[in-house]
Amino acid sequence: MRIPKDLRKELDFDRKVKSKCKIETKSGIKVQSKGEELIADFLFDNNINFDYDKKIEFDDKYWARPDFRIKGTKILIEFWGLRNTFFGTKYTPRYDDKVKEKIALYKQEGMKLIGVGPSDLPILDKMLALEFKNIGFKY
Repeated sequence: MRIPKDLRKELDFDRKVKSKCKIETKSGIKVQSKGEELIADFLFDNNINFDYDKKIEFDDKYWARPDFRIKGTKILIEFWGLRNTFFGTKYTPRYDDKVKEKIALYKQEGMKLIGVGPSDLPILDKMLALEFKNIGFKY
């Protein structure tokens, strides 16, 4: 049986992402980065149910895989780990383009996005608490 090209591409992407998830969080899920670990641990510590890296389909045309989605809500959290990080070898302008595309899609679809960057990590707990308060999410 032949797998359609689009589906094969998506499955390859799934495998690539999952292969990079090596950091175990307090909840037992594995994530790709220290930033994602800190976010997952904050959510777990505060009894906030979430999905990690789960595909969301927006009608028949668009889909996205936010880093975190608060279950039962339209609240998404993205860790922009490479955004504006020019000194590492992983930064590319294409990354910033993808970030902008995701932000526009989430806004178009009425999602509430909390974006977290590397400079937010030292104050992550306070930052997330304030962001949740600002969008009216109580936990």
